[in-house]
Amino acid sequence: MITVTHLAESKTMNLALNKETTASSYCADTEVSSFAVDGSTRTKWCGNGGEPHTLTVDLGSVNLVSEIVLQHAEAGGEPVGSNTLAYRVLISEDGENFKELVKVTDNKSGITKDQVPVTKGRYVRLIVDEPTQGDDNAARIYEFEVNGLKGDVELPPTYDPEKPQPTESAAELRELIEKLTDDGAIDAKVAHTLAVRLKVVSHFEDKQSAEKVVKHLEGFKRFILNQKKHDKINQEVYNRLNGNTEYLIEKWK
Repeated sequence: MITVTHLAESKTMNLALNKETTASSYCADTEVSSFAVDGSTRTKWCGNGGEPHTLTVDLGSVNLVSEIVLQHAEAGGEPVGSNTLAYRVLISEDGENFKELVKVTDNKSGITKDQVPVTKGRYVRLIVDEPTQGDDNAARIYEFEVNGLKGDVELPPTYDPEKPQPTESAAELRELIEKLTDDGAIDAKVAHTLAVRLKVVSHFEDKQSAEKVVKHLEGFKRFILNQKKHDKINQEVYNRLNGNTEYLIEKWK
């Protein structure tokens, strides 16, 4: 299934260009971290000292990231042997909790382009685990590009064919119960009682009475929990019914 949204009409840009940066170290005043995001391969960030070296860019706000481009030593005219061998790229919305986007362990290229799952974030961190092809432990990054869409864009829901989609109404939840009954997962008498309770919910859904919908759904939650405790429905059935009920409650709150 393909979802087409207004995202396709937006323009991808280098979100890191001229943004604030911090680094674990630098080799000289002319090789500080800001030179890795100035849009020029005539300047670079050089990190020295113990590994790993880190370079973090603050995009200024939460944006949508889709690609990481790194221009290594060769891009600035240095020997191929000075290209970064191993690196990782992490992303965070708050600057505290990071998750990994990219992990490369055997790079030899002067320019690397890593496509990543579209991810929201404000802080993007480069970790240089092995800065060169040999024993030189100085990291050399001429450009650190973080490409994506500017702004906290609303992402379309992810479609997982293996995961059942939530029911959108009490009527759909009744249909699920009917299917589970046909499959032998719910006793017909129990299914009838559940369906009667959900018909009441449907009545208030039709009237757009959110308060009463929520009230009766919460009662339905308590009822199915009681059914599970008395072994009228099994754990798997309970989880499916409870998950869909909670989804509907949040929808109507």
